Amino acid sequence: MKRKLNRLYDFEDGGEEDEVLLEKIQTIRNQIKVLESQLKSEEQKKKAANRLDRAADILKTLDETWPHMTEKERQSVCRELIERVEVFKNGRVDVYLKLRSYMAQ
Repeated sequence: MKRKLNRLYDFEDGGEEDEVLLEKIQTIRNQIKVLESQLKSEEQKKKAANRLDRAADILKTLDETWPHMTEKERQSVCRELIERVEVFKNGRVDVYLKLRSYMAQ
């Protein structure tokens, strides 16, 4: 797309400012913007999928690896997976995982 746009610019530099040529340039600019937006969206989806896969991998092996982890490793895992923890006066504890935020990105 950008090469096609550059060829149109080169043609325009020849002195002819044809309305059709200007429309073609604008059309290609718009196409480039759409493609860049789509690319950004796909990159965000891939990033979210990678984070979700990482979280799933951690959860799959957590029961086996937890006893062998250092305190620092345990903190790191908790920070990566847990969004927040709510502790109630009656002793109930609610743990909210970050998985929803991974899927939304």
